[in-house]
Amino acid sequence: KTEETQGTGAFDVGIVFVLDTTQSMETYIARTQKVLQSTVQRIAGTEIGKLVHFGAVGFRDNVDAVPGLKYRTKVLADIKRREDQSEVISAIGNTRVAEVNSPGFNEDSLAGVEDAIEKIDWQQVGANDPIDARYVILVTDAGPKDPRDPNARSEIGVEEVQVDAEGKNIVVMTLHLKTPTGGE
Repeated sequence: KTEETQGTGAFDVGIVFVLDTTQSMETYIARTQKVLQSTVQRIAGTEIGKLVHFGAVGFRDNVDAVPGLKYRTKVLADIKRREDQSEVISAIGNTRVAEVNSPGFNEDSLAGVEDAIEKIDWQQVGANDPIDARYVILVTDAGPKDPRDPNARSEIGVEEVQVDAEGKNIVVMTLHLKTPTGGE
C-alpha cells in the first residue's frame, strides 16, 4: 500500500465542510467556495498539511417535496489521505446551488451534518488508522429544520445530533453567513 492509503500512524486531523447548496446561497456561493478552497490550499501548503485531511458534503432539502432539488445530501468528497487536495478543492468549486427553491427558508442542514458524521470514513478502514481529530464545519445562511417539520429527514434536533457527533469524537462548528434574507 502507498503511504496515501496506508496512513502514517501520526496524529492527524480531518475537516469536513458541510456546504449549503440551496438557492438562498446563490449570491454568496462563489465567495464561500473561494474561502473554503483557499482554506484547504493554505493548510495543505504548510508543514503540517500532510496531516490534515479534508472532505465535503453538500445539502439542500426534501427532494420528495421538491424533486427539482435533485438531492437532499451529497458527499462531494470523502476524507482520504491525499498527497494533493485538488480533488476536494475541485469538488467544492464545482458545486452549484439548486435551481429551484426549497420548502421554507430553514434548510435540512441537520441531514448534511448527520451524513458528515455517519457517511464519511473517519475510521479510514482501508488504512487501519483512524482520523484522530475530527471536525465538521457547517456553512449555511439558514437555520436547521425543526425535527417536527414534515420536510426534515431527521427526527432528532441539534442537541441530539451534537451528542451523536461527540460519541464519535467529532466537533461540530457552524459558520453562519449573515445575509439580508437570513436576517429576516
